[in-house]
Amino acid sequence: MSGRLVLVLLAVAACAPALTPASAAAAAGTPSELFVLTAGSGRLVQGHDGFALVLSAPSRFVTGFSDRPQRLLGRRALGSFVSGWSRLGFAGDPPNAALVVDDAPTSDDINVFELSRPALGRGGRTLTFSARPLTRAPTGLLSRYARAADRPRARSFGRSSLFIDGSGQDATLVFSFTATSEESQGGGVTFSNATIFDSDVVAAPGTPLAEVGVTAQSFQLTSGGGAPFSATMTVQVELDGGASNVQGTAIVPGGGTGTVAVNGGSAQTLAGGDFSLPLSGS
Repeated sequence: MSGRLVLVLLAVAACAPALTPASAAAAAGTPSELFVLTAGSGRLVQGHDGFALVLSAPSRFVTGFSDRPQRLLGRRALGSFVSGWSRLGFAGDPPNAALVVDDAPTSDDINVFELSRPALGRGGRTLTFSARPLTRAPTGLLSRYARAADRPRARSFGRSSLFIDGSGQDATLVFSFTATSEESQGGGVTFSNATIFDSDVVAAPGTPLAEVGVTAQSFQLTSGGGAPFSATMTVQVELDGGASNVQGTAIVPGGGTGTVAVNGGSAQTLAGGDFSLPLSGS
């Protein structure tokens, strides 16, 4: 199935219009974008913390697609793509990618990685990434590949396609709510630029936490019978690749307090209403 998808994308890519610098920048910020490039051959070299992915004879252009509905966004020169790595938001949050090898056995044709530190060789004859195997299945546009992914190993391979997911980056947020009034109704958060893919709640001993409601964009903690409560909610969210802040609206329990910590940073006061939290956690 993946082979047929590769052929379709490559056929469309051959007709891709060139992007001007301005339109390329706009396309780079488009949610749910998938960057695609091909190579004549390559190899995976085992390292201390993952692999070096070395692509030989990489395509001169990187093509972008979106998935709602899937459409061609355009293409940009490989050198421009590599030099613009930081502007795409990839330096601070490395993207996930799927390596799909043509004419390989099904036990060795798909690997998924987190990519960082791209480097073009002399004359653009090679393209090298640091490639760290993913510890959890990627979401979004690469999920179809993750279901068929194989365990990566050091090896050489032939013609291949590299699919880089430019649509998202992950963040971990720890929300704590404490209510001391019997009129407390609970607390919660609705995100405006993030999607929840995992969550965990811990209530203080004796806390009558009656209900925990979680959707793709929000969570709500409700105390039992309006009684005082104290609870911590940890959520992992996915944001657009270029996002620098997590945005949303918070409900803080009446007569209580709220705090939030971003990506392991220090806890900061969370007031009710709209918020914008730097991903640096500062």
